[in-house]
Amino acid sequence: MQCNRCQAKIPEGKKACPACGAPAVTPSAGIPNGARLVITKAPETSTNLGGFGRTMMDMGPSGAPTQVIFAIAKPEMIIGRTEDNDIQLNHSTVSRHHAKICFDEGAFWIADLGTVNGTKVNDVEVELRRKLASSDQIKIGKFLLTFLPPGP
Repeated sequence: MQCNRCQAKIPEGKKACPACGAPAVTPSAGIPNGARLVITKAPETSTNLGGFGRTMMDMGPSGAPTQVIFAIAKPEMIIGRTEDNDIQLNHSTVSRHHAKICFDEGAFWIADLGTVNGTKVNDVEVELRRKLASSDQIKIGKFLLTFLPPGP
């Protein structure tokens, strides 16, 4: 298994990366290991970022998160404001269930879940769903997320 944070090899049965200490996240069958979303910009008022596969959180001078990495380790992950989401972005600009990241047809896709504020990839509105490419910038509410595919 490969670490979602530093890409080091994690021996089988270990619960954390020996190189950086990040928790090991085992992907579901059929999902390539190592795909992740990096939240690079979050509103100052957002202090609750949680959910499945969170591997790192750096806090800025104001106490708000400056970077959080989420492993994409399930065939479908829901992003939204409430705690029942796989990735929780707790801010008023994010819908309760805002967007969905899924692995289908050998690629990662994002779909908006009928929200008022919408979901954008590289400043283009997602209408039905959109295939994700390396370093795509995803805007959900006031959050900016970067998609990083498996690999170094």
